[in-house]
Amino acid sequence: MKVLAVDDDPIILEMIEATFRQSRSPKISLTVLSSGPAALELLATSDQLFDCIFLDIEMPEMDGITLCSHIRAQEGYRYTPVIMLTQRTETASIERAFMAGATDYVTKPFDPKVLRSRLRVAKRMMQGSSLAPRLSLSELHHGGRPGQHNFAFGEPLHIEDVHQLVLPFPLGNYLLQLAQADLGDCHVFAATIEDSERLYAQGSTREYGVAIAATVAAIANVVNLPQLLMAHNGHGTLLCVVASVQLPKWPQLEKMIQDEVDTMELQHDNETWMDLSVSIGRPIRPNASQYQRVKRTFSRAIQRVVRRQKALSDTPPPEIPPVSAAH
Repeated sequence: MKVLAVDDDPIILEMIEATFRQSRSPKISLTVLSSGPAALELLATSDQLFDCIFLDIEMPEMDGITLCSHIRAQEGYRYTPVIMLTQRTETASIERAFMAGATDYVTKPFDPKVLRSRLRVAKRMMQGSSLAPRLSLSELHHGGRPGQHNFAFGEPLHIEDVHQLVLPFPLGNYLLQLAQADLGDCHVFAATIEDSERLYAQGSTREYGVAIAATVAAIANVVNLPQLLMAHNGHGTLLCVVASVQLPKWPQLEKMIQDEVDTMELQHDNETWMDLSVSIGRPIRPNASQYQRVKRTFSRAIQRVVRRQKALSDTPPPEIPPVSAAH
């Protein structure tokens, strides 16, 4: 496994080298660099791709978030695990790092065991995330055949370049790594597009993707906080994590999001209006225990939106399977 670590602090680089040296794993080949420009030059000229990248957030000349964006722009590194190294006081930067394409983070000073653990998580992510179905915003300009898609209805669909939308696995990592002191300020909720199964079965990929992207944009506009991150979990359901106490009260939150969707004037491929309705589950606090925090928290959030759907309709909604972001 080829690993690249970029940090302007030589002490941190020495700690990373010592950590992987002590792991006694001959399968890890580590390269360390001290600047973003040097990393980009290496990535552009190296014959072999790196399997995992560690980036310090705060660096002179080019910070880690900007570097992460440049790395993601390279075709060979669109899905490579990128783990940010951050000070605990840099929590405001963590969300921006995830939006730039980071998949995980480790706080300094780090325990060598934690660093090795996050590398093992990165290995698991490599096996699944590269296969996750993705759409680009440009693809949403084309229709396609109704009901014919390159992904299943239950698969998490990631639309690239949509602000504050990440893959389920990184969203789970983000929630898992939140400090105990930050959990009291964190809200988690799920949002479901009504009749999404019908839209998937009868609509084009563009129509289905537009519905997801519009719902993400509506939630982002209403919540209006940089600490918001979202992931599509399949079945027309979005998982939303807000690391802030400044969240509009529910059910006013649901009405505000629906009103925002209604102003978008979305259209089907045949130019008829797309009547998009969104249900929002009551927000919850994350599970306090780090053990199975992701699975239990996201499962509860989905249960809340399922109950909300039942309360709003005489027709029971389709069953939504376990969360895709579970670790």
